[in-house]
Amino acid sequence: MQEKINQHTLPDEAKMILIGGGVYHKSARPLLEMGLNLSGKSKPNVLIVPTPKNRQADFEKLIAGSNKMYGEDLGVNVDFLHGFDNMPENEVMQNKFDQSDVIYVSGGDTRYAMELWKKHGVDNMLSDAMRKGKIITGISAGALAWFNKGHSDSQSYEVPKGKPWNHSIVNGMGTIDTIVAPHYDSLETPDGRLRSEHFKDYLESQKKDGLVEYGLGMDNNAAIFALNGLVKIVTSKNDADLYVVGSDRSEKELDAPKYDSNKPVEQLDEDGISWPQFYDQLADKTE
Repeated sequence: MQEKINQHTLPDEAKMILIGGGVYHKSARPLLEMGLNLSGKSKPNVLIVPTPKNRQADFEKLIAGSNKMYGEDLGVNVDFLHGFDNMPENEVMQNKFDQSDVIYVSGGDTRYAMELWKKHGVDNMLSDAMRKGKIITGISAGALAWFNKGHSDSQSYEVPKGKPWNHSIVNGMGTIDTIVAPHYDSLETPDGRLRSEHFKDYLESQKKDGLVEYGLGMDNNAAIFALNGLVKIVTSKNDADLYVVGSDRSEKELDAPKYDSNKPVEQLDEDGISWPQFYDQLADKTE
C-alpha cells in the first residue's frame, strides 16, 4: 500500500540541472556546460547567484573562478546578482534575472542563502525565472535550495574553520517536494563516515511505525536534469548516481534514464520519467 504525498509537478517550461556536488570549475564543469548548450546561444548571458558563499574569501574565490570559467574559458557573458554583503534594489536584481539566459546558484551555506533570499524576495525571483523557462543550474546548496528540505552542512560554514559541526535539516524553496542529501558519496563529514550513512541516520530517526519514508541522495558529479516535463539523470563521472533512500536504511538507484554529460542536449529532449513517476518512487510506503 502506498500513501499519497503532496506532489509538485514542475511546468514543462522548467529547465533545470541540479548537481549533488563536485568542483564547479573542474569535475562538475561538463554538467554546467550542458546548461549553456541548452540555451541554444553561442554567447548566452549567465547570471551567478553567489548568496550561499557567506565568507568573503570564499565569495571572492567564486567571483574570480566564475569570471575565469564562464568569461575567459567559455566566452559567455557573466554577471553577478549581488556583491558580498551588498544586495541591490529589487528592481535591479529583477532586471538581472530578466536579462539572463542561464542562472547558476553556487554551493555554500543553504540556510544563510534562504534567509537572505526571503528577506529580499530573491526566492520569488528565482521561482519566477524557472517558470519563465530560464535555464537553472546549481550545485550543492544551489541544488538543495530547490527542494522542500535538505540534509545540509550549513553549520560547517557557520562555525570557525576547523571547529566541530554537525549536519542539520534546512528548508528550501519547495519547488521539488522531497528531502534531499547532496554530496551523498562524500567523506567530508564530521566523523569521516560517508554522507550517505549520516542521511540514513536522519531518516531512520524520523521513522514512524509501519511507514517507510524516502528521500533523494545525490552523489557528487550527478545531477537531476529536468526538461520538457521529464526527469533524467546526467553525470560527469561514471560511478555517480542518484538514489532513493529509505528510513529503513534501504537504498536503490533512482529509476530514470541516465546519461553522460557528453551527450548532446538536443538528444535528451524527449526522454525521461514524468514528475508523477519521480514522486511515486519517493512516496511513503507502509511496511
